[in-house]
Amino acid sequence: MAICMKVPEKWYTFYRNQGSCCEKKTEKDFHVEIVDVTSPSHEYIGLENQGATCYLNTVLQLLFMTKDFREAVESLPPPTLKMSPATLSTIDNSIAQVFKDLKSKKGTIATTEGITAELKINVHKQEDAAKCLQQILNMVDPAMSKMFQGTKVDTTICKKAAKKHEPLKQEKTFFIISISLESQAHINVQSCFDSYFEPIIMCGEDQQVYCKDCEMMMDTEIICSLKNVPSVLVLHLERFEFDYETMCCVKNESPVQIPAQLFVKDKTDVIHSYDLYAIANHCGSLSSGHYYADIRSYEDKQWYRFDDSLVKKMDNLSSAFNKPILSEDAYLILFKKSAIVSVDNRKMEEGTSSKFEDPKEDAMICANMSRSSSPATHWDQLEAWLNAVTGTILPEAARNLQHLSREQLDEDLNRLMAHDPTQSYNSKELAKIVGALAHNLIAQVKLSDGSITLLEQETTAFSLQMEEARRNQVDAENRVEQLTQELQAEVARLQDDLSDLRSDADLREQAGELARRELESRLQQAETLLEWAEIDLKEREAKAKAFERHCKAA
Repeated sequence: MAICMKVPEKWYTFYRNQGSCCEKKTEKDFHVEIVDVTSPSHEYIGLENQGATCYLNTVLQLLFMTKDFREAVESLPPPTLKMSPATLSTIDNSIAQVFKDLKSKKGTIATTEGITAELKINVHKQEDAAKCLQQILNMVDPAMSKMFQGTKVDTTICKKAAKKHEPLKQEKTFFIISISLESQAHINVQSCFDSYFEPIIMCGEDQQVYCKDCEMMMDTEIICSLKNVPSVLVLHLERFEFDYETMCCVKNESPVQIPAQLFVKDKTDVIHSYDLYAIANHCGSLSSGHYYADIRSYEDKQWYRFDDSLVKKMDNLSSAFNKPILSEDAYLILFKKSAIVSVDNRKMEEGTSSKFEDPKEDAMICANMSRSSSPATHWDQLEAWLNAVTGTILPEAARNLQHLSREQLDEDLNRLMAHDPTQSYNSKELAKIVGALAHNLIAQVKLSDGSITLLEQETTAFSLQMEEARRNQVDAENRVEQLTQELQAEVARLQDDLSDLRSDADLREQAGELARRELESRLQQAETLLEWAEIDLKEREAKAKAFERHCKAA
């Protein structure tokens, strides 16, 4: 997907998959590295580190600088004397007190002792910032954490099912999405995020899943999709992996490229655009490290570094906001939902009907929009109408138009109306429609550029795969020929050995026959001698008897 961004003097096109550009530039032209180019800040104050609570300070500053969460905290009813002690000591009120201290700016730093006591934190032991954020969002009032909450669906499909049945679907709510880092030199957050939703094939005896409908172990395909996208998307980069050789966790310190805009597709193929506004960084090891945060303020649109009690303005990030950020320490990344970019046109190509095909219905919707008094309702209807109308348009003339977000458009229109109050409501609505239409057309161009780029990349990858397949085929043929020659030589050797064995067997058989004949001859001689011995014995016995009779007679 191609992402166009406005930078001084020129328009560039940054491709998230390869990090290439339409012009040859150095690597620094496409991203900004987080370096310590700061100036003292008088806008915000820091938090006291009680020992090893830098992870808690980082999480609290992230929440404080999240507009919707801060407004939800400030809308809590103030504690009164009538409230019970249990109510007064809740995590909600502890956070509200910290936010009050941060906003009042009475001191140089604020304390977090109330929250550490509420969460029963050992202030001398470092914990994981992602787990801390998850714990806080689970404990606070749902009205405070709803902007972080989304819903994902895990669909398990049997491959070659024994009998037809519906796929197994499991819905889960989430506050944080943990994404694994790719095993390559240049890691892109958008690419890692997209990989999270790629189908997973579970096959083989070790990975098969038991299917209740088929009543047996089956090869399955697991597909994860987003049913409801959150207003604030939190990504956790899985930098720590367990090494079975060293039997400890090893940190992946590879630099990651963080886009200024993240594109998220939901279950209905609607693509949402998210703007980067905060990064929680971690340096060091799992047990001995340090957390700090780089956050873009929604109040003055400047970047600040929150490092425990120290808060400084990040001048280099503020001056290059639209560029991707390259960071070796990024651990948690926060994006704020900005707009719906587009609806996937594949449904239109498959022949499904649009709910805006009837011109009368279009006119009715436009009439309802013009009578709507709620800006939120108006914008929701306007976005739906624009997505339906421009879903199949590819405008070439919209390439040089400047991208305007909803907030920027409203701000410009309000400023215009303030200078010229005589402008009618219809004029303002028409200006909104024209501006939003241009915004939508630009998004269509971006998606089209992205599709072309992805096709080119897929074609290149396919060509490389074909070339590799040819090389593998040649290697396989050479190997087969070599094995054939070796096998033929081995067969010849075995045949020679067999001939030798047969010759040896014949010789042995002949020798055995001679030995048998000689033995038979000797046996016959022995029998003849035995007969002679018996005859001689009988003669001797007869002589002995005759001599005995002669002796008796004498």
